[in-house]
Amino acid sequence: MARPAAVPAPAAGHLSLAETSLQSSLFGRSFFVAFTNVKAWLFFAAFLPQFVDPSKPQAPQYMLLAVVFVLIDVMVLMGYAILGAGATIVLKGSTVIWIDRLSGFLLLVLAVVLLLYQRGHTS
Repeated sequence: MARPAAVPAPAAGHLSLAETSLQSSLFGRSFFVAFTNVKAWLFFAAFLPQFVDPSKPQAPQYMLLAVVFVLIDVMVLMGYAILGAGATIVLKGSTVIWIDRLSGFLLLVLAVVLLLYQRGHTS
């Protein structure tokens, strides 16, 4: 499998107007998708109230919880990004091919196990 040649990245802080526009457009769309995610709203509604003291003003408490949640989320996602960048350096060439083969083999084994699996019949 041939990989395209790497395109040199622009120097830090020297993005063209089109690149800046594209980045802000991507950020805006990503923010909209994340903000309108119903699962996140349900999670906040179900999980966070147990940490709020009803005898004190609730808005500052919810804001503090939101800030803490965002900071933890950013740290976790940055960790994923760093690990992913490191994985692209380590996993090159034949290593990726062997990982693909092993993954395919394990999925085939799982398929055969599921095919042969028989549930106990209760009368």
